[in-house]
Amino acid sequence: MAADRVIRWTTAGAVAGVAAMASYEHAYALVRAHGEAGRAGRPVPLTMDGLIYVTSIVSSRGAAARSLSSGVHSLCLISRCDGAMQAG
Repeated sequence: MAADRVIRWTTAGAVAGVAAMASYEHAYALVRAHGEAGRAGRPVPLTMDGLIYVTSIVSSRGAAARSLSSGVHSLCLISRCDGAMQAG
């Protein structure tokens, strides 16, 4: 049973790692295409992924608490993140 749990966590970690790398590379290519590169362009994909992560945490907490205000707040965060990506 413990070995099964280790295999699940290892597989999930590997898939999450590959997804994170692909997401960062895609976002960085987008940032470079819009003229930001080097030191200024490197942290931008992390901030975009960070906003998405925080938004998912807020919405899941709101769903657990069945709170409408948390859902509205996360919707605002999503729209800000989407607007930032479209403006860039």
